[in-house]
Amino acid sequence: MSKEHDIRYTKVVIGHCDLFLLPSFMKDGFIYKFIYSFHMPLFMLLSGYLSISICKKTIIEIIDQKFKRLIVPSIAGTLLSCFILSVNFAFILNEYWYLKCLFVCSVSYGICYHLTRKFYFSHIILFLLLLLVPFCSLWNIVYMYPFFAIGMIMRKHEFMEKFDKQLWKNKMVITVIFVSAYLILFSEWSGGMSHDYSRFKLLYVYRDNYLYDAYCFIYRVIIGIIASCALYCLIKSIYNNLIMIILQFLGRNSIGVYLIHAYLITLLSDLVIGFPIPRATIIILVATIIVVASVIVTYILSKKQTFSKYLFGQ
Repeated sequence: MSKEHDIRYTKVVIGHCDLFLLPSFMKDGFIYKFIYSFHMPLFMLLSGYLSISICKKTIIEIIDQKFKRLIVPSIAGTLLSCFILSVNFAFILNEYWYLKCLFVCSVSYGICYHLTRKFYFSHIILFLLLLLVPFCSLWNIVYMYPFFAIGMIMRKHEFMEKFDKQLWKNKMVITVIFVSAYLILFSEWSGGMSHDYSRFKLLYVYRDNYLYDAYCFIYRVIIGIIASCALYCLIKSIYNNLIMIILQFLGRNSIGVYLIHAYLITLLSDLVIGFPIPRATIIILVATIIVVASVIVTYILSKKQTFSKYLFGQ
Protein backbone atom coordinates (compact mmCIF):
# COMPACT_ATOMS: atom_id res chain seq x y z
CA MET A 1 0.00 0.00 0.00
CA SER A 2 3.02 2.33 -0.34
CA LYS A 3 1.40 4.16 -3.25
CA GLU A 4 -1.43 5.22 -0.94
CA HIS A 5 1.19 6.64 1.44
CA ASP A 6 2.59 8.71 -1.40
CA ILE A 7 -0.79 10.07 -2.50
CA ARG A 8 -1.41 10.94 1.13
CA TYR A 9 1.71 12.95 1.88
CA THR A 10 1.94 14.56 -1.56
CA LYS A 11 -1.45 16.23 -1.00
CA VAL A 12 -0.30 17.43 2.44
CA VAL A 13 2.82 18.98 0.90
CA ILE A 14 0.82 20.66 -1.88
CA GLY A 15 -1.63 22.01 0.68
CA HIS A 16 1.15 23.44 2.81
CA CYS A 17 2.89 24.93 -0.22
CA ASP A 18 -0.37 26.63 -1.08
CA LEU A 19 -0.74 27.94 2.47
CA PHE A 20 2.80 29.33 2.80
CA LEU A 21 3.37 30.53 -0.75
CA LEU A 22 0.11 32.38 -1.26
CA PRO A 23 -0.03 36.02 -0.12
CA SER A 24 -2.57 36.60 2.66
CA PHE A 25 -5.02 38.35 0.33
CA MET A 26 -5.26 35.20 -1.82
CA LYS A 27 -6.18 32.80 0.99
CA ASP A 28 -9.80 32.75 -0.19
CA GLY A 29 -8.83 32.08 -3.81
CA PHE A 30 -9.74 29.07 -5.92
CA ILE A 31 -6.50 27.12 -5.36
CA TYR A 32 -6.66 27.52 -1.60
CA LYS A 33 -10.30 26.45 -1.36
CA PHE A 34 -9.75 23.54 -3.77
CA ILE A 35 -6.78 22.05 -1.90
CA TYR A 36 -8.27 22.58 1.56
CA SER A 37 -11.54 20.95 0.57
CA PHE A 38 -9.87 17.55 0.65
CA HIS A 39 -6.11 17.41 1.38
CA MET A 40 -6.33 16.50 5.09
CA PRO A 41 -9.52 14.44 4.68
CA LEU A 42 -7.64 12.39 2.09
CA PHE A 43 -4.71 11.98 4.48
CA MET A 44 -6.94 10.68 7.26
CA LEU A 45 -9.08 8.50 4.98
CA LEU A 46 -6.03 6.71 3.59
CA SER A 47 -4.58 6.47 7.10
CA GLY A 48 -7.76 4.73 8.22
CA TYR A 49 -7.62 2.47 5.19
CA LEU A 50 -4.11 1.42 6.19
CA SER A 51 -5.05 0.93 9.87
CA ILE A 52 -7.44 -2.01 9.65
CA SER A 53 -4.84 -4.20 11.41
CA ILE A 54 -5.75 -2.37 14.63
CA CYS A 55 -8.56 -4.88 15.05
CA LYS A 56 -6.06 -7.75 15.18
CA LYS A 57 -3.62 -6.26 17.70
CA THR A 58 -3.65 -5.83 21.45
CA ILE A 59 -3.96 -2.36 22.95
CA ILE A 60 -0.32 -2.48 24.06
CA GLU A 61 0.81 -3.41 20.56
CA ILE A 62 -1.23 -0.58 19.05
CA ILE A 63 0.16 2.02 21.46
CA ASP A 64 3.73 0.76 21.03
CA GLN A 65 3.58 0.70 17.24
CA LYS A 66 1.80 4.02 16.78
CA PHE A 67 3.93 5.79 19.39
CA LYS A 68 7.12 4.75 17.64
CA ARG A 69 5.74 5.49 14.20
CA LEU A 70 3.93 8.77 14.88
CA ILE A 71 4.74 10.38 18.23
CA VAL A 72 8.51 9.80 18.35
CA PRO A 73 9.03 11.43 14.92
CA SER A 74 6.70 14.32 15.82
CA ILE A 75 8.64 14.94 19.06
CA ALA A 76 11.95 14.77 17.20
CA GLY A 77 10.65 17.13 14.53
CA THR A 78 9.37 19.56 17.16
CA LEU A 79 12.74 19.59 18.92
CA LEU A 80 14.40 20.38 15.61
CA SER A 81 11.95 23.25 15.15
CA CYS A 82 12.98 24.63 18.53
CA PHE A 83 16.60 24.72 17.40
CA ILE A 84 16.05 25.87 13.82
CA LEU A 85 13.04 28.20 14.13
CA SER A 86 11.89 30.73 16.70
CA VAL A 87 8.73 29.09 18.00
CA ASN A 88 6.29 29.67 20.85
CA PHE A 89 4.48 27.13 23.02
CA ALA A 90 1.37 27.08 20.83
CA PHE A 91 3.52 26.19 17.83
CA ILE A 92 5.22 23.38 19.75
CA LEU A 93 1.87 21.99 20.90
CA ASN A 94 0.40 21.96 17.40
CA GLU A 95 3.49 21.10 15.37
CA TYR A 96 2.81 18.00 13.24
CA TRP A 97 -0.71 17.94 14.64
CA TYR A 98 -1.87 15.47 12.00
CA LEU A 99 0.55 12.81 13.29
CA LYS A 100 -0.70 13.32 16.85
CA CYS A 101 -4.29 13.30 15.63
CA LEU A 102 -3.70 10.02 13.82
CA PHE A 103 -2.14 8.56 16.98
CA VAL A 104 -5.17 9.49 19.10
CA CYS A 105 -7.63 8.18 16.50
CA SER A 106 -5.77 4.87 16.18
CA VAL A 107 -5.31 4.23 19.90
CA SER A 108 -8.80 5.42 20.85
CA TYR A 109 -10.45 3.18 18.31
CA GLY A 110 -8.23 0.27 19.34
CA ILE A 111 -9.40 0.66 22.94
CA CYS A 112 -13.08 0.96 21.95
CA TYR A 113 -12.88 -2.07 19.68
CA HIS A 114 -11.23 -4.26 22.29
CA LEU A 115 -13.90 -3.26 24.81
CA THR A 116 -16.85 -3.98 22.50
CA ARG A 117 -15.46 -6.34 19.82
CA LYS A 118 -17.90 -4.71 17.41
CA PHE A 119 -16.45 -2.90 14.39
CA TYR A 120 -19.20 -0.39 13.57
CA PHE A 121 -20.47 0.09 17.11
CA SER A 122 -16.97 1.08 18.24
CA HIS A 123 -16.77 3.77 15.55
CA ILE A 124 -20.19 5.17 16.48
CA ILE A 125 -19.49 5.26 20.23
CA LEU A 126 -16.07 6.85 19.79
CA PHE A 127 -17.36 9.49 17.38
CA LEU A 128 -20.18 10.46 19.77
CA LEU A 129 -17.68 10.71 22.64
CA LEU A 130 -15.45 12.97 20.55
CA LEU A 131 -18.41 15.24 19.82
CA LEU A 132 -19.24 15.45 23.53
CA VAL A 133 -15.82 15.84 25.18
CA PRO A 134 -14.60 19.48 24.96
CA PHE A 135 -10.84 18.90 24.72
CA CYS A 136 -11.23 16.56 21.73
CA SER A 137 -11.05 19.63 19.50
CA LEU A 138 -7.30 19.51 20.14
CA TRP A 139 -5.36 18.51 17.01
CA ASN A 140 -8.62 18.62 15.05
CA ILE A 141 -9.55 15.13 16.24
CA VAL A 142 -13.31 15.73 16.04
CA TYR A 143 -13.21 16.80 12.40
CA MET A 144 -10.61 14.22 11.28
CA TYR A 145 -12.01 11.10 12.93
CA PRO A 146 -14.94 10.58 10.49
CA PHE A 147 -12.46 10.29 7.62
CA PHE A 148 -10.32 7.83 9.59
CA ALA A 149 -13.44 5.75 10.30
CA ILE A 150 -14.63 5.83 6.68
CA GLY A 151 -11.16 4.72 5.58
CA MET A 152 -11.32 1.69 7.86
CA ILE A 153 -14.83 0.85 6.66
CA MET A 154 -13.72 1.10 3.03
CA ARG A 155 -10.82 -1.26 3.77
CA LYS A 156 -13.14 -3.71 5.52
CA HIS A 157 -15.21 -3.88 2.33
CA GLU A 158 -12.08 -3.76 0.10
CA PHE A 159 -13.19 -0.67 -1.82
CA MET A 160 -9.81 -0.07 -3.48
CA GLU A 161 -9.20 -3.71 -4.28
CA LYS A 162 -12.64 -4.03 -5.90
CA PHE A 163 -12.06 -0.84 -7.89
CA ASP A 164 -8.67 -2.11 -9.10
CA LYS A 165 -10.31 -5.26 -10.49
CA GLN A 166 -12.82 -3.32 -12.58
CA LEU A 167 -12.49 -3.01 -16.35
CA TRP A 168 -11.03 0.31 -17.50
CA LYS A 169 -14.43 1.39 -18.86
CA ASN A 170 -16.11 0.75 -15.52
CA LYS A 171 -13.31 2.59 -13.71
CA MET A 172 -13.89 5.66 -15.86
CA VAL A 173 -17.65 5.59 -15.22
CA ILE A 174 -17.08 5.42 -11.45
CA THR A 175 -14.46 8.17 -11.69
CA VAL A 176 -16.79 10.46 -13.64
CA ILE A 177 -19.54 9.95 -11.04
CA PHE A 178 -17.25 10.89 -8.14
CA VAL A 179 -15.66 13.83 -9.99
CA SER A 180 -19.07 15.18 -11.02
CA ALA A 181 -20.38 14.87 -7.46
CA TYR A 182 -17.31 16.70 -6.16
CA LEU A 183 -17.65 19.55 -8.68
CA ILE A 184 -21.30 20.03 -7.71
CA LEU A 185 -20.40 20.16 -4.01
CA PHE A 186 -17.39 22.41 -4.63
CA SER A 187 -19.56 24.91 -6.51
CA GLU A 188 -21.25 25.67 -3.16
CA TRP A 189 -18.02 25.56 -1.16
CA SER A 190 -17.29 28.78 0.75
CA GLY A 191 -13.95 30.11 1.95
CA GLY A 192 -15.18 29.96 5.54
CA MET A 193 -15.16 26.16 5.32
CA SER A 194 -11.55 26.01 4.15
CA HIS A 195 -9.80 25.06 7.36
CA ASP A 196 -8.83 21.84 9.11
CA TYR A 197 -10.72 22.29 12.36
CA SER A 198 -14.37 22.19 13.35
CA ARG A 199 -16.26 24.53 15.68
CA PHE A 200 -19.12 22.05 15.99
CA LYS A 201 -19.73 20.31 19.33
CA LEU A 202 -22.88 18.33 20.01
CA LEU A 203 -23.77 20.10 23.27
CA TYR A 204 -23.04 23.68 22.15
CA VAL A 205 -26.70 24.32 21.29
CA TYR A 206 -26.61 27.70 23.03
CA ARG A 207 -24.27 29.13 20.41
CA ASP A 208 -25.76 31.46 17.82
CA ASN A 209 -24.06 29.64 14.94
CA TYR A 210 -24.85 26.11 16.12
CA LEU A 211 -26.85 25.09 13.04
CA TYR A 212 -24.37 26.68 10.64
CA ASP A 213 -21.45 24.96 12.38
CA ALA A 214 -23.30 21.64 12.14
CA TYR A 215 -23.99 22.29 8.45
CA CYS A 216 -20.33 23.12 7.78
CA PHE A 217 -19.19 20.01 9.64
CA ILE A 218 -21.47 17.67 7.68
CA TYR A 219 -20.78 19.41 4.35
CA ARG A 220 -17.02 19.24 4.82
CA VAL A 221 -17.13 15.57 5.78
CA ILE A 222 -19.19 14.73 2.68
CA ILE A 223 -17.10 16.76 0.25
CA GLY A 224 -13.89 15.43 1.80
CA ILE A 225 -14.97 11.82 1.29
CA ILE A 226 -16.26 12.41 -2.25
CA ALA A 227 -13.12 14.32 -3.24
CA SER A 228 -10.83 11.65 -1.79
CA CYS A 229 -12.64 8.91 -3.71
CA ALA A 230 -12.62 10.99 -6.90
CA LEU A 231 -8.90 11.65 -6.66
CA TYR A 232 -8.04 8.04 -5.93
CA CYS A 233 -10.19 6.75 -8.80
CA LEU A 234 -8.74 9.36 -11.16
CA ILE A 235 -5.15 8.50 -10.31
CA LYS A 236 -5.70 4.74 -10.38
CA SER A 237 -7.37 5.01 -13.78
CA ILE A 238 -4.18 6.43 -15.33
CA TYR A 239 -1.56 4.46 -13.36
CA ASN A 240 1.15 2.52 -15.13
CA ASN A 241 3.84 0.22 -13.74
CA LEU A 242 6.61 2.84 -13.76
CA ILE A 243 4.52 5.30 -11.76
CA MET A 244 3.63 2.58 -9.25
CA ILE A 245 7.32 1.67 -8.75
CA ILE A 246 8.17 5.33 -8.13
CA LEU A 247 5.28 5.75 -5.70
CA GLN A 248 6.26 2.62 -3.78
CA PHE A 249 9.75 4.06 -3.26
CA LEU A 250 8.37 7.43 -2.20
CA GLY A 251 5.85 5.84 0.15
CA ARG A 252 8.57 4.16 2.19
CA ASN A 253 9.89 7.61 3.13
CA SER A 254 6.57 9.23 4.04
CA ILE A 255 7.35 10.25 7.64
CA GLY A 256 10.55 11.94 6.51
CA VAL A 257 8.60 14.02 4.03
CA TYR A 258 6.14 15.07 6.75
CA LEU A 259 8.98 16.22 8.99
CA ILE A 260 11.26 17.89 6.46
CA HIS A 261 8.93 19.59 4.00
CA ALA A 262 7.97 22.47 6.33
CA TYR A 263 11.59 23.60 6.60
CA LEU A 264 12.06 23.49 2.85
CA ILE A 265 8.86 25.48 2.28
CA THR A 266 10.13 28.11 4.71
CA LEU A 267 13.43 28.33 2.83
CA LEU A 268 11.79 28.57 -0.59
CA SER A 269 8.86 30.84 0.24
CA ASP A 270 10.84 34.11 0.17
CA LEU A 271 12.43 33.11 -3.14
CA VAL A 272 9.29 32.33 -5.12
CA ILE A 273 6.70 34.80 -3.81
CA GLY A 274 6.42 37.59 -6.33
CA PHE A 275 7.57 35.56 -9.34
CA PRO A 276 5.63 36.54 -12.50
CA ILE A 277 4.41 32.94 -12.90
CA PRO A 278 0.86 31.61 -12.43
CA ARG A 279 0.34 30.73 -8.78
CA ALA A 280 -0.80 27.16 -9.52
CA THR A 281 2.39 26.54 -11.52
CA ILE A 282 4.56 27.78 -8.65
CA ILE A 283 2.75 25.63 -6.09
CA ILE A 284 2.98 22.42 -8.14
CA LEU A 285 6.62 23.11 -9.07
CA VAL A 286 7.68 23.87 -5.50
CA ALA A 287 5.72 20.89 -4.13
CA THR A 288 7.45 18.58 -6.60
CA ILE A 289 10.89 19.93 -5.70
CA ILE A 290 10.14 19.63 -1.99
CA VAL A 291 8.84 16.04 -2.22
CA VAL A 292 11.90 14.94 -4.20
CA ALA A 293 14.34 16.80 -1.93
CA SER A 294 12.63 15.50 1.22
CA VAL A 295 12.78 11.91 -0.02
CA ILE A 296 16.47 12.25 -0.87
CA VAL A 297 17.30 13.71 2.56
CA THR A 298 15.17 11.05 4.28
CA TYR A 299 16.82 8.25 2.30
CA ILE A 300 20.31 9.49 3.23
CA LEU A 301 19.54 10.07 6.92
CA SER A 302 17.67 6.78 7.30
CA LYS A 303 20.91 4.93 6.60
CA LYS A 304 21.90 5.89 10.13
CA GLN A 305 20.07 3.73 12.68
CA THR A 306 19.58 6.60 15.14
CA PHE A 307 17.83 8.80 12.58
CA SER A 308 15.86 5.87 11.22
CA LYS A 309 14.52 4.93 14.65
CA TYR A 310 13.99 8.25 16.40
CA LEU A 311 13.37 10.69 13.55
CA PHE A 312 11.50 8.58 11.01
CA GLY A 313 9.89 5.95 13.25
CA GLN A 314 11.20 3.07 11.16
